[in-house]
Amino acid sequence: WDVVAMGGHLSRKDLDAITTDRAICVWDSSMHNGYANGPAIGKCAIDEGAAQKVEGVLTKADGSLDGAFLGIEALYLLMPIMKQAFHPNKLVAGMQYLTELSRQNGITAMAEMFLGVFALPLERRLFDLFFNDPVTPVRCSVTIAADKAKKFMGGPFRSTSRAVANVMALQKTSTEKLIYNGGVKFFTDDAFMALTMQMAYPGFTDGHKGIWNNAPGAPYFAKMLPWWKAGARIHVHSNGDAAQDATCEVLAALQHAHARFDHRFCFEH
Repeated sequence: WDVVAMGGHLSRKDLDAITTDRAICVWDSSMHNGYANGPAIGKCAIDEGAAQKVEGVLTKADGSLDGAFLGIEALYLLMPIMKQAFHPNKLVAGMQYLTELSRQNGITAMAEMFLGVFALPLERRLFDLFFNDPVTPVRCSVTIAADKAKKFMGGPFRSTSRAVANVMALQKTSTEKLIYNGGVKFFTDDAFMALTMQMAYPGFTDGHKGIWNNAPGAPYFAKMLPWWKAGARIHVHSNGDAAQDATCEVLAALQHAHARFDHRFCFEH
């Protein structure tokens, strides 16, 4: 589904009109939005009250779920069904396809910019086995999602300091073909293709608002600061012009709090 080409979002009503006998989930072209019919919402055991508090979950006038889950945080609510796309066999097949496409076009290095999208320990193991295999024709530099590092590498209490130490220590495990360089990923706003990025005035022509994955200000700065002080290479998913302003403000605050020269802070997209 392409929200731009199709002129809008799918709804629970649209998908229920196809069938209510089986679950239907649609993953859109931006890979940031998902749509579900009634049986799919039920199969995912989504708590409507809790879901309504997640930015990007669209609701009807009566407060019930409309079937549109916009943005990566809302999309995770559909993971009980969407996880089928992340079966290890499918992940390996995708990795083989991309590396072969690279080889055929003379590309010898690639980057994984969001390790941890599904299950960080599994992904790390797959990358280790795949890229360190002698037959794999390219090398890969890895950037780990900061929030997933905290979840999976922060110990039982999900300590930020422990996650930071563990991610930075991964640099010592780098090989010729699998490179950890202290890179971590943050998300300011959502997607360009999904029209969920954050735009400043005058905004979107239809009046809808974008989605913040991390709202601007002190809390966002506080999330980045431990990584910044540790010397991590911070990569930021930042799309709309309002998001660029917010990301610039965080960078300025980081520099003011703890000046770094060759910091390689990276805006992406």
